[in-house]
Amino acid sequence: MRINWEKSTSLPLGIEETFFGMLNNKLIYLCGFNGGIANSFTGTDKDTKAEKYIRGFKNEGYYLDLNNITHTWKSIPNFPSTERQGGRTVCIDNTMYCYGGFAYTPVRNPGPLTNYKKKQAFRTLQDGYALNYTDNQWIWSELPNLPTSMSGFGMTKINNYIYICCGAHREPHYNCPNLMVKVKSKNNENIEIGRTLYRLDINNLDKGWQEYDTFPGTLRFNPAMTSIGDDIYIIGGIYPNQSWISKKDISKRYFNINDNWKYNTVTKKWSLIKSNIYNGLSNWGPCNDEIVYKDRYIILIGGYSYRYFMEMNKRVKNSLYNGKFSNKIFIYDTVTETCNSDNTLFCKINAPDYIVRNNKIYLIGGESVKYQFEDEYFGKHSDVFAIGDIVNLPKKN
Repeated sequence: MRINWEKSTSLPLGIEETFFGMLNNKLIYLCGFNGGIANSFTGTDKDTKAEKYIRGFKNEGYYLDLNNITHTWKSIPNFPSTERQGGRTVCIDNTMYCYGGFAYTPVRNPGPLTNYKKKQAFRTLQDGYALNYTDNQWIWSELPNLPTSMSGFGMTKINNYIYICCGAHREPHYNCPNLMVKVKSKNNENIEIGRTLYRLDINNLDKGWQEYDTFPGTLRFNPAMTSIGDDIYIIGGIYPNQSWISKKDISKRYFNINDNWKYNTVTKKWSLIKSNIYNGLSNWGPCNDEIVYKDRYIILIGGYSYRYFMEMNKRVKNSLYNGKFSNKIFIYDTVTETCNSDNTLFCKINAPDYIVRNNKIYLIGGESVKYQFEDEYFGKHSDVFAIGDIVNLPKKN
């Protein structure tokens, strides 16, 4: 298959790691982070998009009605809690479920002599809220808290259940400024964040999140997690070094992940995916689970290459390391268990937010290199909105 991209109406703000979903053919995004004017295309106050690059976390929300010929982003009620990035979203019927993320107090003017964040305020978040759209009304309601505060976990839905797995945690008092997958409890016991697969019955919210099974793979955050039928797929992600080794070499702060998993929610059986989806990259981490085409093909966009990867909890050198964002698009065929990387994106990007519906891919924001797409320039935390058209190519004889 071939994916052809075209630019559509840019976002009101440059953004990364938002809540992103679709209800009634309306694209919706909320929250996220922008690194400020230094991350605009020119990096100066004279940038033509300076008003879109205001540093800090956001809780604003916008929607775009795909039924309208003119694509226009319009405001919706703000997210009713802490501004954040790195949360996760699923949409069921006419409701969008938003959970978790992280926040800190960003320094006003980032630069080589600053630490970019105040460690005491750096924390993951535990709360969740549902956005319902009925009779042209947007209504927020509170959801049961996550089992612990988390960011970058995987989240997907099957029927009336929402599942979460993996993820990272941090509390303000930690000395390490990293998101962590292993933490000490008050009793000094080691706790593995994301080791448990939880599920939430949206028809019985009073029961809260219930333990469902144990994840056997490498601990991680920012995986791509989705579902097809009764099966859940957990692909890629990042393993964070549990100590902050260097402020100069980020390649040793995080490791790519090379073990990918399939889980059947009926038989409760985990199986290791044999196909090599990795190819030197991971950290796809889309904020929602709608990344499947034709109930068969899992689409993974962009990513980042670190110096090492973790494979079944063992650190191994990444032979394809380049320390850069990627413009590759991986398409994993869950039937033939093969992976194709013939397609590329219009820029090199890490953890973009995107939704696959029918034969379209709707992509917004992300963390990228600065680039030009068609006649428009985009910064690091991009205001891009692009639509990919999936074209099925004729089979070769």
